Amino acid sequence: MLTLADMLMLTAIDPEKDRVYVRSSSALPYGLSGALIAELMLSANVELQKDKVVVIHREHEDPVLQKTLQIIENDKRKRSAKDWVYKLTTAHKNLPNVMAYHLEEQSYLDVKEHKFLWIFPHYTYHLREENNITGLRETFNTVLQKAQEKTPFNREEERLIVLLSLIDASKLLGIVYPDSKEERSVRKHLKQVNKDLPVSKAVYETIMAIEASVVIAVTAASTAANSSNSSN
Repeated sequence: MLTLADMLMLTAIDPEKDRVYVRSSSALPYGLSGALIAELMLSANVELQKDKVVVIHREHEDPVLQKTLQIIENDKRKRSAKDWVYKLTTAHKNLPNVMAYHLEEQSYLDVKEHKFLWIFPHYTYHLREENNITGLRETFNTVLQKAQEKTPFNREEERLIVLLSLIDASKLLGIVYPDSKEERSVRKHLKQVNKDLPVSKAVYETIMAIEASVVIAVTAASTAANSSNSSN
């Protein structure tokens, strides 16, 4: 089964250029970090204890998630979800590439390494099948309609709401919803998640901790980049 990080990475790839969409290039590493933590929370491998991420089950069948568990457990200090959103982007060296190779092993795409000036590596990701954004959008719409009716979600529907929140935080909502009016409507709905969406406590905590952490991380990275450009 594809993980949240797998699905987020697939959504982020521009099929015309075989690269991550430019709009998401800065945000994606943090979104993927958040997706890994969110998946581990939803699978009950970790939980929040006094706002700190704590490992409670040490085994996961997915190799990237298993490595993430080991990173968290071997760390000398307890960290918040926000801290892990930052730290996992470096603990997993080049996280988008890690996920791309993971998807290649599952036959979803092909990774190709290129050299700029014969020295500096960069990568392209060729999807083996068309990325079904239309189908994804229809699936999200079905779940959001269920939310408006305040009908309880099943486990997979809860995961989809988390994925949609991560897509938004990773600057990809406009890819799934190219109509700007619809995009704004969906974003507004997501911002009301703590009031309107019929999710479990675990999902509520996941969305609140991860989405906020990703937004903070992306904002901090953008501010740092702008400051660096201004000083040059």
